[in-house]
Amino acid sequence: MSYDLIVYLRDIEMPTPSAWQTRIAQASFSFPIELSQDFDPRAMTGFLPVKVDGFTAGFEYYYTSASQEELAEVGENGKADQSVLFCALRNQFRELIAAFAAAGTLASLTGGLLVDPQSGEKVHSDNAISWARSGIDRLERANRV
Repeated sequence: MSYDLIVYLRDIEMPTPSAWQTRIAQASFSFPIELSQDFDPRAMTGFLPVKVDGFTAGFEYYYTSASQEELAEVGENGKADQSVLFCALRNQFRELIAAFAAAGTLASLTGGLLVDPQSGEKVHSDNAISWARSGIDRLERANRV
């Protein structure tokens, strides 16, 4: 079963992989996280490799136009035009860490809205990195048990 995170943003704000990686590094997560640099973030569909603590992990990545209904549902009408879906396997610790870090930093970098469909949480860009850190901390504690 997957764990999904969605970031709603404006297409014009979509960063290069290099700028995205810089924000990931600045976020100082519990583990070193390295986003693949060899992809087009607007055209990529499928598995995106990410190194977490030196181990290859990643998540499914989908960049799509957001429908008006979807934007209205999350309160982003007129504020966003695209969505980025991150899908990680629930039982894969490093995949979840990669998805939380990538989604949190992307929302922060683009002024986007991060939505966790599982919990119903909506996280604005100014809180996205701290939300991602908190999620990673919970995953780390749960993985130790």
